Amino acid sequence: MLFGFFEFVILLIKPIRRLRVILVRLVQFLGCFSLGEFFTDRLRRVHDTASDIFNWDGEVTDIAIEQG
Repeated sequence: MLFGFFEFVILLIKPIRRLRVILVRLVQFLGCFSLGEFFTDRLRRVHDTASDIFNWDGEVTDIAIEQG
């Protein structure tokens, strides 16, 4: 349930690239904890997916249009 909440929060901030980067770095900093590695991996995957969908200006890319 806790992990679902974090995924929801991540989805809310997906378009805000700087916030995502800050969160990824924060979780990487917390990587010494066992959950830190899990969150780092999840955030990195969400961040990579969001990078494919949104460009720097927050506009939808061709990849997102192709995927529907």
